[in-house]
Amino acid sequence: MNTASRTGVVSIVILAFAYIHTLSSIQYKGKLGNRKVILVITIAGVILAVLFAIYNASKFIIVQRFMGKYVVGDAVRKELRAVAWEVFVSNPIWGRGLGSVSTYYGTYSHSLYFEILASMGIVGLLVLIIPLLKYMITFYKDSKRIFKHSYNAMVARMMGWSIFMVVLTGYSQIYVYYFFFYVYIAIWISSKRVLMNDEILIT
Repeated sequence: MNTASRTGVVSIVILAFAYIHTLSSIQYKGKLGNRKVILVITIAGVILAVLFAIYNASKFIIVQRFMGKYVVGDAVRKELRAVAWEVFVSNPIWGRGLGSVSTYYGTYSHSLYFEILASMGIVGLLVLIIPLLKYMITFYKDSKRIFKHSYNAMVARMMGWSIFMVVLTGYSQIYVYYFFFYVYIAIWISSKRVLMNDEILIT
């Protein structure tokens, strides 16, 4: 229970909202109604509030971090990102190469964006972010316009949300050094073709 990961909490909340929204707008085409969606969210909020009250939320590091109180880990991350920024400024177009922040400080910057800027510069950041945003927008549009089968539309919509979460949490996570990040990219790229083929077979 005593977790200090704000990113994890925010991700869970957003993904829960994303699933409820996707389910109500695609699978049931709005039949759940705003009242029921609001009711589910309210109940979940009440349960969380009660749990925090029971366990004395003020003692949780995660709550302290959300309240803006000083936490050593946040200070270290701020210092690491400052180092990454200095590395980036020294070669802003192409960067200084992967692992350059670690060379200067002994560890990475705890931020996808700072790490990419320091390692591969503005060019590297654009090469990474533009395709992600393109796929995110494409999945969302396809879920509304192209995929007529509700299952395919839901998968496409959730794929878009998953990319959104990577883009959002990239500020505090450094995915380029994680194997699963490249697995996700492979899934995003291949799933669109799979969904399109399935849609053709269904129709």
